[in-house]
Amino acid sequence: MAVDAGPLLDYLIVDVFTPEAGRAYAGNPLAVVLDADALSTAQCQALAVEFNLSETVFPMKAQASGADYRARIFTPSSELPFAGHPSVGVAWTLHHLGRLPAGEAVQECGAGLVRLQIPEGDGRVTLSGPLPTMSEPVDPAPLLAAAGLGEADLGDHPPRFGGSGIPFAYLNVRPDALAKMRPGLADIAALSTPVTGLHVFALPDEPAAAGQPIAVRARMFAADIGGEDPATGSASLGFAG
Repeated sequence: MAVDAGPLLDYLIVDVFTPEAGRAYAGNPLAVVLDADALSTAQCQALAVEFNLSETVFPMKAQASGADYRARIFTPSSELPFAGHPSVGVAWTLHHLGRLPAGEAVQECGAGLVRLQIPEGDGRVTLSGPLPTMSEPVDPAPLLAAAGLGEADLGDHPPRFGGSGIPFAYLNVRPDALAKMRPGLADIAALSTPVTGLHVFALPDEPAAAGQPIAVRARMFAADIGGEDPATGSASLGFAG
């Protein structure tokens, strides 16, 4: 089906969740299409397919009271109600273009209003997602199969469904299992009724000292992005919950 090309718009490709400031091509890439108010849903989806990144975000004028702007977020196959790295990336982009001041910003998206903190200068943008949810423990067998792992790879904590704006399956595995995963997209797609992705994480062998952060290694796979997402903010928010 042909899709009208629509207006001529500016866009940027930005890196989000980079390991260090100023290091290009090391984060999770994001396409930001500016002044996208006139685009139809079909046009937004066609552009997301063309960019072929895990997400493309379209900032627009806010419709909801109290919001500074509206963000529509698309994977190559569908629109998402919320996602972490597009939310952080679009807020940072609008600020650095002079369209959004430092301080608290309120983003309108499919999941409602999301609050972000934008620092002066080149500090980190932070966000607060929707209230997290978490299920009771679920059967690990289909999650292990989707990850291409076996029962011996299962960690100490039972898997659950949960999230913060977007539902994920959370699977704890042993540290050596992360590198040997062979996830099957068909099996991950079969999980799509309760969840949108599979978040597989490993905890350190030694507990952290009191008051110190815990270093968690994680990988996230989703069928609608065609594989692995380099860094998934919404999955991390749900995991923290």
